[in-house]
Parts: sequence; structure tokens; C-alpha cells
Amino acid sequence: MAQPFASDAASSVTKRAGFDATEIVQSESEPVSTEWNFTTYPSRPVTLINIPEPISVTTEFVYNFYTKDERTNSAGVLDVVNLNDTSQENIQLAKLDKYPRYSLINISAAEFTDPDEFLEGIASTLTISEMRDQLMFEGAVASAYFSGINLKDDQIDSSFYTMIEGSVNFFGLDTDVNGNTESEELIEYTDASSAWSSDGSAIRDALSNIQSQGVTYAEADVRQEVTSDAFRTVRFLDWDININNLVFNNMVRGSIEDKTNIYEDEMRSMVKHAETAQLASVSTTIPGAISADEYEITIEPVWESAVDATAVEDSGKFNEGSYPIGFYVEKLEIAPDGSRIEHPPLIVDKYGDIQLLDTAVRYGGSYIYNVKTVCLTRFEAVDRDDFGEVEDQVVTAVVMVASDGRTDTVECVENVPPGVPTDIKFIWDYGNDNLMILWDAPMNPQRDVTRYQVFRRASIDVPFTLIAMLDFDQSTSIQPTKEEAPEDKIVKLTSAAKTFRDLEFTKESKYIYSVCAVDARGLTSNYSAQFMVSFDKFKNKVELDLISSSGAPKPYPNLYLNTDLFVDTMRDSGHSRLRVFFDPEYYKVFKNQLVEIYDSVETTNKLVSKSVDLNFLPDGAQYKLQIINVDDQMSSIVNINIDDQSGPPLQIGVNRATVVTLGLENAVVEGE
Repeated sequence: MAQPFASDAASSVTKRAGFDATEIVQSESEPVSTEWNFTTYPSRPVTLINIPEPISVTTEFVYNFYTKDERTNSAGVLDVVNLNDTSQENIQLAKLDKYPRYSLINISAAEFTDPDEFLEGIASTLTISEMRDQLMFEGAVASAYFSGINLKDDQIDSSFYTMIEGSVNFFGLDTDVNGNTESEELIEYTDASSAWSSDGSAIRDALSNIQSQGVTYAEADVRQEVTSDAFRTVRFLDWDININNLVFNNMVRGSIEDKTNIYEDEMRSMVKHAETAQLASVSTTIPGAISADEYEITIEPVWESAVDATAVEDSGKFNEGSYPIGFYVEKLEIAPDGSRIEHPPLIVDKYGDIQLLDTAVRYGGSYIYNVKTVCLTRFEAVDRDDFGEVEDQVVTAVVMVASDGRTDTVECVENVPPGVPTDIKFIWDYGNDNLMILWDAPMNPQRDVTRYQVFRRASIDVPFTLIAMLDFDQSTSIQPTKEEAPEDKIVKLTSAAKTFRDLEFTKESKYIYSVCAVDARGLTSNYSAQFMVSFDKFKNKVELDLISSSGAPKPYPNLYLNTDLFVDTMRDSGHSRLRVFFDPEYYKVFKNQLVEIYDSVETTNKLVSKSVDLNFLPDGAQYKLQIINVDDQMSSIVNINIDDQSGPPLQIGVNRATVVTLGLENAVVEGE
């Protein structure tokens, strides 16, 4: 068990100028030496508390179903699941679907191998929720001679890039080169003690981030977590530090003068307080004298009891121990501008491996959870009466202390498109002489379909044309669709509709129809089943012909046609040269498969998920092209070898990134 802290308080120390330190300081430490005819004084001690952190904290977003206010409403509750209680877990699992969405926080608690039975008894009489006002934090425990500060950077992306870009100009480097070259040159000016990472990776990531120069990625092409990865290592830095008040202002001023410091703006806000604290500390400090206040901190215990003087042990470890009682979870939301919004903390009055279900999240929000272990800790202390009416007394004090915490972030978004509409029907309205199209809603557990798109085309040789988009989105904050429909094709509705009347269809018409669903995030389904629809005048009814089964992606409506999609032979004449282009969508295709491996720790075989290359293009593979001369019936087979000539990424200067320089050349493969 990691001990939270030990009591190192010295005995009574009086401010008496002119006395040798060895004459007035009594403590458990070695006496101060004056062997070389000069007097030395011990530095002011820094009080440190070390509560064990959770072993691991992971978060994930769970989306069950759509609500119209999901982007604006963050009201909710906190549920706690004790993973060590199977019955409770089963009951909770049955309730999960009742929440529209929630953040799932998995906490693996640190193990206390030697529980304190005395503190366990006290823990049964109080909770963190009841004693929240008396909860202490590791970083806030300090004597009056130190100032505790917490550093967070709210604009890390923009400030980090601006800092490095300014450094390039400051050092006189060539800005008309690529980001990788700039980073290598700038690394030469840094060392392990600089504000940047010692290996220069942060510099390289920043200068390679072309988004800062106005170049953006298409949403459909690059996943969000990929585009924001450049500053992942520094985006959520949050740390505490205690600074001696005698040098507080000097350190703050020095940080401000260093323009490469990403915390320069945060440190600037402390200038006034730092000046006041340092002036007060300097004016009250007497050189050559040591005060008892320097070795003591004032705390407010949650429980205390007088100590029998005969029970004091020589070891100095009298009445020390810790007992965990729960977790204190700080919750922050990242606003669109990068600033942080503080939410009420989540307090858990249980300890152990648990899951937290935080339903107070809005869709589209980004949240940071900092999970702190909360312990009851006891130690020897002195109970003093500020008014001097009661004699000072040695007591066993119990305080409630929270650790620094372990942090994880969660993006409250889901990227599951709706299923395809089903059971499409075509009915002729004999009264109005037009065609009615009806369909059923897709399988959609999220219940988030807010639009339907009706497509039509004359044949499989032409693309689909949108003839109507039924929009019944009642969200309080409507998300623009990724596909922009013409205004004259949008039909606004107050409730869901699964029918459309094509007034342009006549008894002489012949069209292929398909329907797609669109959800509240603008994600669209694939095409439904495609039917060729015509009207048989002799039978006086609608005729249907299934052209394609459902599921064809929008870029490839003919992918599932009931005919051969690819031509096996091509005819050509008048040419003597052939060029073959190799332009695959992917060079490698992987599949997750369960693979049995041997676990040497548990000495048993285990099934683990492993990404396996399907090897669709093995080394040495050949394509064969047969060319036939139909005049003399002679043929020749050409072997086509695929030679991987790809190289490292193109060296493109950040300031010269254009559509042309960001393009990729198609590799040309010549036949043998």
C-alpha cells in the first residue's frame, strides 16, 4: 500500500534572530553541521501528499436512441455499477436501454493490501457527499509559505502552432520549405529542458499540421480523430505545482518573458497575485531565524481523538494509515472555441472496480473526466485553540484527501448510418392518374431517421436524380446534411412520412426508383432495392422489375445489379500500344480474426483479436491479359507484374500547400 503521507512536523520552533540553527531546530532529521565554521539553515519543506491513483480510467460514448433536444440538453443522472457485484451488474444492464445516451466511465481501482480497520469503522459513518466541503486535494495542501497553482491550456492547438511558427521566424529559418525540414532544423535549437518535447515530435506534428494554414479535410474522407491527432500529446495537459512565495513573482515573470512557453497567457494572469505574495513573504521573513510555521500546515479534520501519551511509539509512525472510500470525478466540457466549461463533479461513495454511467451529456459534446481516489488518512497532529483558552493537545486526526487523478476524454458522437428503407410498394392512383410510392422504415435502433430521399433514373446507364427529400427533422439544433438538396426538392413535414406521390409519372413513363434514409447527423443509408416501374395499359396495372437488391452504395448504384457488372472482353482496332493503369482503392485489406496464443503469465492458451492481412495482392502476383487477333485467330498472353514503387510522403512546404501539391500521382504499370 502506498502511504499517503507521513507526519514530519518538527517540535516547537520559535523565531529568535541570531541563534545558530542547530540550537533552535529539533527534528527527526540529522543535525545541521557547522564543521566548516559557517552556519547553514534547512530550506522550507514542501508538504506532499500521495494518494494512489486509479490503475486505469477509460471512457466511451454509448448512443441508444435519438431525442430532438440531444444537442442542447445535457440534463441527466449518474448511475454507479459495482463490477464486483454480479447481481447488481445484471440489474443495471437491463436498464441501459432506457437512457438515450451516456458516457460510460470504467474505473479500475488501486488495491490497498493492508486496510486500516480503525479507518474502516469511521468510513462507515460518513460519505464524500456529506463531507464534500472538508475534502482536501493533493495539490492544494501547502503551508502559508507556498502557493499552489494549477495549469491548463485552453487554446493549445492555436497557441502551440503560433509559438512554433514564431520560433521559425525568430531563429531565421527558411520558411519556404516543407514542415518536416523546418522541424528538423528547429529541433537543433531545443534540448530536453525546453518547453517542447525533447525528441522534437511535438514540433514536427505542429509544422506538419496544414489545417493551421486554412487547408481542411473533407469529412467523408478523413475521420475526425485522425485530423485532430497532431496535438493529442499536449491538448489535455493539466498539472499542479507548489512554488515558494519568496521566488513566486520571479518565476512567473520568467515564464512570461519566455514567449515559447505555451502557458504564457495562464502565467500572465497570476502576475498581480505573485507580486503580492512575494512582497508579503519577503517583508515577513527574518534571515537567520526559523519559524515553526514553516514546518506546519493547518488542516480541518473530519474526525479527531485525543492521544494517550503512553501510546506514542519510538518509530514515529504513530497512528498513521489510509483507507479508500470512493472517487471524486471532475467533469469538464470542451467548448467549440477550445475553452473549458466546468460541470458539477461526480461523487461516488463506493470504492472498487466500478462503472459510471453519466447521462448528463449532450450529443456532439467533448468531455474530460478526471477520476480522483478519495481516502481517509489518519496521523498524529496538534489541536490548538486560536484563542488560547484550551491547552494544546496531541490528537489523532483523520482527513479526507483526493489524489491528483487520472484523466480520459470522450467524444459524444456516433457514426452509424441508418439502414435502408424496406418493403417498397408502387401503387397506381386511378383517381388522380399518378404513381404513389410507399415504404417501411429501416431497422434503426437509434430511432434517428429524420429524412427520406426519393431517387429516380431512366436506366442503369445514367445516375440517379433526387426528385424529393421528405424532411421531418424536429431537432432543437438541426445539423446540416452532408448532401445539399435543391430547395425545390425539399418537402418540409411536421411528422414522419413514408409515402411519396410522383406527379410526373404517366402511363407512358418507365423509371427506376430507389429510396434512402437520412438520420439526424446527416448520415445517409445506401440505396434501397431498385425497381423498374412502368404501367401496362393492357393489364391496367403497374408493372415492376427488380433491377438491384438493396444495399448498393450511392457512388455505385449498379454494384448489385442482377446482371454481370464487368465486361469480360473489350474490342479495339487501329491501335498498336496498350497502357494499363493500376489504381486500387486500397493496397491492403485487413480483417480482425480470433487467434489462439499462449499466455506465459497465466500458462494457458487465450483467444485474442488480431488484425490479419487478407493478402489480396501477394508478392509475385501476376495479372494475365489475353490479346486475340480476330483476323488470323492468333493470340498472345501478357503477364502483368505489380511493382511497388511507392515512397515516403511528398515533401511539401506548409506555406505552399495547394490542391495540386496535395494530389497523388497514379502509378502506371507497363505490361511485359
